[in-house]
Amino acid sequence: MTARRITSAMAAFSHSWWPIFIIGLLISTVLYQRWQVTHAHAQVTLKQGDQLPPAILETTNGKAINVNWRFSGGSTIVYVFEPHCVWCAKNRESLSALREGAPNYRFVGLSLKRDGLTEYLRDKPLAGELVYVVPEKARRLLKLNRTPTTLLISEVGTVSKVWPGVYAKKTKTDLEKTFGIVLPTIDLNLPTVD
Repeated sequence: MTARRITSAMAAFSHSWWPIFIIGLLISTVLYQRWQVTHAHAQVTLKQGDQLPPAILETTNGKAINVNWRFSGGSTIVYVFEPHCVWCAKNRESLSALREGAPNYRFVGLSLKRDGLTEYLRDKPLAGELVYVVPEKARRLLKLNRTPTTLLISEVGTVSKVWPGVYAKKTKTDLEKTFGIVLPTIDLNLPTVD
């Protein structure tokens, strides 16, 4: 009799756990998709050694242009930003110092948003530089999903270095060492923890 109850209980359980499993699977799928949308910066990103493929970008006037990252004149510093990015604004003085301290490099700005770009370029350190807007398709192709990001691209179009984030702490130290310059200290306005 006990064996029959155990078998019966096992049969009932095997039929009842499937709906729970399916619901759990659906919930986890939805949560994962939501995480991908809200954590784009944690998805696939460029890394040292990657070949940067040619991409169709837009000029600041909206004209499509095919940009090839190979540059026989030497290496290229690429600054990825958004006009309304708070951390990009914090990089303003340091970005100017980087441009002035690395005159032998081609400098390219890549804006991930067009909104506010004209005003941003009017008085920011990227004025007068090559600046392109990166459409969504090119964003995925180039694996650009975090601002600010600074890239050093070799003359053959390979990523030599990647500096994600604001020019502070380790990023500041590494930029200074790489380019032999001194960057201003950025006030991060971080709250103190007691």
